[in-house]
Amino acid sequence: MKIEALLERKEQLQILILRNLVLQGGTASINGLREHVQLSKASFDQYLEDIELIGRMMEKKVEVQRNEYQALLVLDEDVSLEKILLFLLQESLKFKMLVYLLEHQQVSIVRLATAFNISESSVFRKIKELNQLLEEFGLQIKNGQLYGEELQIRYFYYELFQYIPEDQRPLFLQNTPEKRPFILGLDRVLETTFTASAEAQIACWLGITKKRLLNEKSTYATLKEKKLLYQSDRLYQAIDPIIVMHLSRTAAELNVYETMMFYSFFVSFSIV
Repeated sequence: MKIEALLERKEQLQILILRNLVLQGGTASINGLREHVQLSKASFDQYLEDIELIGRMMEKKVEVQRNEYQALLVLDEDVSLEKILLFLLQESLKFKMLVYLLEHQQVSIVRLATAFNISESSVFRKIKELNQLLEEFGLQIKNGQLYGEELQIRYFYYELFQYIPEDQRPLFLQNTPEKRPFILGLDRVLETTFTASAEAQIACWLGITKKRLLNEKSTYATLKEKKLLYQSDRLYQAIDPIIVMHLSRTAAELNVYETMMFYSFFVSFSIV
């Protein structure tokens, strides 16, 4: 899934226009741009005008100046296409709903409508759009809850938040002081010192883990097949006591799959 898929279609096309301008050094022909995004002249003109509104929301200069033939991209020095995309992503209703589902695990349609000040029909529509995107991951939002293989859910959220700078993520995903004992414990048993980047990765995964611990309907079909293989590995054996000790403070009961998921995360993303 491309991260732009979480934006509204209009915003996706505006990003496409901006990207095309950036790739062409900031200037492009009007006809070439319009053909690239396949919009009518009226819609294209409106989309260009509305790009300036994005800049206003960011409190930055983001404009596409134009004459009959050429378009010129004008940005503040500290603005980039990546920053514009990041801003739109964080303002995206679909992105906000995914974060809300992680934070609250299970919510009603009414609660979602209230949280985002939209109609219930809009909630249903956004969930339908999200489910189309989540299908490739084997995930689905149903009855106000995210369903699927638990490890896949955590992978999905982890990858999603890699688009967001650490200091702009929700606080529970940042490398905050209460996570230090856990990270130092891993340092000790693995006889290593994690880089700042690795610590941020661990903190993000740990934050997702603690939220998902509250879910009562997790499935572990894939992990069941690998249980004996994982448990025989030295890395698994080394991190298991630290993970069990730390997570037992969050959940009354832990299952064996928690260490397996941490192990899978460590190996898949080359943390050590």
